[in-house]
Amino acid sequence: MVGFCILKGGGRDIDALAVGFIVVAMSLCLVVPLALAPPPPNTMVLSDYSTISMEFVSRSAAWNSGFGLTGPTSTGVLGYSGSATPGTSYLIGTYPAGTEIIAFISGAEYGTWNSKNIAHVRVIVESAQTWRVEFEDMTGGDNDFNDVILRITGEPQPPVDVGIDIKPFSCPNAINLGNKGILPVAIFGYPGVLDVMDIDPATVELGGVSLAVKKNGNLFFAYEDHNGDGIEDMICHFSMPELTGGTPPALDADTDLLILTAELYDGTPISGEDTPWVVPIP
Repeated sequence: MVGFCILKGGGRDIDALAVGFIVVAMSLCLVVPLALAPPPPNTMVLSDYSTISMEFVSRSAAWNSGFGLTGPTSTGVLGYSGSATPGTSYLIGTYPAGTEIIAFISGAEYGTWNSKNIAHVRVIVESAQTWRVEFEDMTGGDNDFNDVILRITGEPQPPVDVGIDIKPFSCPNAINLGNKGILPVAIFGYPGVLDVMDIDPATVELGGVSLAVKKNGNLFFAYEDHNGDGIEDMICHFSMPELTGGTPPALDADTDLLILTAELYDGTPISGEDTPWVVPIP
């Protein structure tokens, strides 16, 4: 659970900031946890699978404050407000939707400040997944929120591309539209890219159709090394009546491409595509 980092110091009464649900965090900051959706004020949460970057915008206070992130990863101090060049950007990494971001500034050479437990930061939404994080003066508290100003951006990324094979036990991928059984599709594991054991089966869809359900109520899939490379693959099974019976159908005589989508357990989206050979009903 992550929120934004609230530095403690002199200034307005914390109740006036209406931040709510504040709990003490490590030495320099308080954290407002994400309790409900939509996120409460002053939290930063990705709505898409995105690459996070942080930009140093400016500072006006005399303090030489270190700045960085404590969530979704602990970056340590990325720079110091007294020496960083405005516009300098720091690449953090790529994270799934729902990831919450915590920014901080610290006293560095001045040690632990702000013993009065006063919230001294505000977050302004500039645009979708772009937040301006304004830290208040560290010791005086004149409510101008310009001690250190950062900009956090989440740049949406496409799903991770993975290899799939429709009807992996036959070539070509002939699909009879009159078939009332199941259609198998293999998702290939690949070192450093995809461990199929990380795929959440409940999110697997082919053309928007979920995995078939077996008579015992379990989703219909299995793990095996289909292509003989020594790496486990995931064999997914889809109901032909569900693929052909939708409005519009995911599969018909004109289908020349099928797209499989899914998410890993950590929320990372994946996508793969293959070309079917559709055999129309006589």
